[in-house]
Amino acid sequence: MSTSFLKGYLILYPHAQKPAVYIPGLTKGAARTLRTVHLGHASSRFRVPVQTRPPSSSAHAIKILIQSTEQGWKAGPLMGILTVRGNRSFRGNRNNYKDLVQTGKKKGTLVYVIPSEDIDWNRNQTRGYVYDDRRKQWISLQMPLPDVIYNRIPYRQFEHRNDIQKTLERLKTLPQLSLFNPGFFNKWELYRTLSHSPETASFLPETAVLSSRQVLKDFAGKYPLIYIKPVSGKAGKGIMRLHRNRQGYHLQYQSQGDTITRTFSQLDGAWKAIHALTRNESYIIQQGIPLLKHRGSPFDVRVLVQKNGKGKWTVAGIGIRVAGQNGITTHVPRGGSIANPRHVLALCFGKDQTGTLLKEIEKKALRLVHYLDLMKGPLGEASMDLGIDRNRNIWFFEANAKPMKFDEPDIRRRSLHNLIAYCKHLSGFSRSTSATYAGER
Repeated sequence: MSTSFLKGYLILYPHAQKPAVYIPGLTKGAARTLRTVHLGHASSRFRVPVQTRPPSSSAHAIKILIQSTEQGWKAGPLMGILTVRGNRSFRGNRNNYKDLVQTGKKKGTLVYVIPSEDIDWNRNQTRGYVYDDRRKQWISLQMPLPDVIYNRIPYRQFEHRNDIQKTLERLKTLPQLSLFNPGFFNKWELYRTLSHSPETASFLPETAVLSSRQVLKDFAGKYPLIYIKPVSGKAGKGIMRLHRNRQGYHLQYQSQGDTITRTFSQLDGAWKAIHALTRNESYIIQQGIPLLKHRGSPFDVRVLVQKNGKGKWTVAGIGIRVAGQNGITTHVPRGGSIANPRHVLALCFGKDQTGTLLKEIEKKALRLVHYLDLMKGPLGEASMDLGIDRNRNIWFFEANAKPMKFDEPDIRRRSLHNLIAYCKHLSGFSRSTSATYAGER
């Protein structure tokens, strides 16, 4: 099918006004007739007037790229952020969603939030929520199913629901619709997946399911430091640390924001406490790595990897997360803090070695995500927690298929740009960046 890109855009209004197409330089004669425009996965069709000058009331309108195909004009891309219903229409991080909607608006892409329960399969339509800059609120529109769906269902308990699983499976089967990041990672499945490849297994600390006291005994006998993590944990919640020295076994965990430390002379006492804290949930046990420290506190490396406008994996950014005082993890919600990677690594290894080490971190992160994409994909992004020990060995700790917002402004900007660019790639609009439209002038 031949495709060409027009130097114009479709204008959609959040309110009552009808949509229109604006093509700069088009003659009045060519603009007199109505044109049929296809929109979204199911090719919703509607007739629109063609204008030779931008409407004066388009400041708050949504401007979407236009391409011409053998079947007619198609506007897009349309990107849906998949979530679930909530008390205020939908659940999830609204600021994150709003950033993506507004970035899409600047890049000629219509982004809207889709509660899974609001999809009308008979009509291939859905209720979609778009952020209205003028009213500073989310508004509901009846929309076609989009070209691309970005899975941001916020919690595992929702994603595991039967109706949500059926929705995800159905979306995967729809032709001309791309779904990426199909679900949360499970820490144990993640470890098993990566351990099967020689290229990634060398980055992994020894890990096992904490199924009995004997497993704890085996690990505690081999390693003076071990971590115990919930299989389905997020943002460091539920992690425990067990440190062995001459005084006994020191168990640390968080409770109501405070770090609790308990000391046991025998491993049996530590096991009973751990068993009570796990509450019959699934946990893994992991070899503790003596991480490098910054200002007396251990730190790890947070890497955001995303596919770009050519569908290729790229490193969007690298951050350092430093554990708080007596902190068990480096996660910021658990008391960790942010530091500059070049500054911290230069203090550890010298400025001359910093660039080389950062390139090595990028190389290993890309190797890991390539394999995860093959085994767990299709993925469009992931964040990774990596550690560095005193010998400059790089270790993989965990990955998140639904990364939290990076606080570093430059990484945040790149992450939003990459998501929109990847959406254009998946939908076939990637070459349309040469088109002219109001948002990018």
